Amino acid sequence: MLIELDYHGHHIEVYAAGLQGAWDAVVRIRRSPSGDEVHSERVPFGEPTADLAEQHALLWAKRWVDRKAT
Repeated sequence: MLIELDYHGHHIEVYAAGLQGAWDAVVRIRRSPSGDEVHSERVPFGEPTADLAEQHALLWAKRWVDRKAT
């Protein structure tokens, strides 16, 4: 699990989810500190390891915040 506590006012949580030998990631993004609205999404990467899936998902989540929340 990777956690980014404050990325442009957002709290990001990422954890890997294995499926048939490949790793995807589940991403949760919420505004800090209120946390009223939560965006949760399973991001299909098909990575060979959980670490790679989490790292790519964290980058994906930061880009999502940059596009949607600013």
